[in-house]
Amino acid sequence: MLGSLPDAEDALQETLMAAWNGLDGYAERASVRTWLYTIATNRCLNARRAASRRPAKAWDVPGVDPPEPTRGNQGARLLGPRNPAREAQSPDRLRPPPTDHGTMPTLRWSFADSHVKMREGGWSRQTTIRELPASTDLALVNMRLKAGGVRELHWHKPAEWAFMLKGRARITAIDEEGHAFQDDVGEGDLWNFPSGIPHSIQGLEGDGCEFLLVFDDGNFSEDSTFSVTDWLAHTPREVLAKNFGVPEHAFAGIPDKERFIFQSKVPGPLTASSRPVPVRR
Repeated sequence: MLGSLPDAEDALQETLMAAWNGLDGYAERASVRTWLYTIATNRCLNARRAASRRPAKAWDVPGVDPPEPTRGNQGARLLGPRNPAREAQSPDRLRPPPTDHGTMPTLRWSFADSHVKMREGGWSRQTTIRELPASTDLALVNMRLKAGGVRELHWHKPAEWAFMLKGRARITAIDEEGHAFQDDVGEGDLWNFPSGIPHSIQGLEGDGCEFLLVFDDGNFSEDSTFSVTDWLAHTPREVLAKNFGVPEHAFAGIPDKERFIFQSKVPGPLTASSRPVPVRR
């Protein structure tokens, strides 16, 4: 109804406060659900009326004339709300040339519009075929790890390319034959994990790191990777004990759900003796 998650969250808070303050007046003539729904609807309608009374945002991009949806005697000036930053980035969206018949799919998506998945050690946000339907062959993930923050050991079918945006990270990979690889990467560096290779990433000293991941499948999702903690949480303890050759109580402290990203200590420097054998494919 409000078209904005922050506005909806504010309306929810106001609804709960109003319900709490008016609890003594609840006469039970309707169900609690209907009573709360009525309060929430009124709060949303009030928010929409208040928004309609606010003045339209003025154009505030220095040195750039505001684009208008006009061409010759066609179209008309904007009178309602504006989004100056977006309009300045793509003026042809607002004032398309005569050759644009509006049949091209959307080829642009900002990470600023993507959901941010936050955890104690950092966050991630993704752009997949769900956000950008034209992107059938590629999916992207922007991830930030604090110093010591770990993207836990996981694997997935699509191959992964990465570009380091800021900071430094330690990448670790292992294959089905037990060969392992570990190295530190910094701003401007790249890495590639082939399909099915388990790997983890950890932010290093300073302010951790931020990087961009590219997957060769638009249907990829960070929510459907195979994570080691998720596997452990869904495997019976007796099976784990038999597989690893240890007592069941050795797994008493494992997480009961996927960690995804978690905070850990900042690792020390890699030395020649501590580097595992590189992955052989």
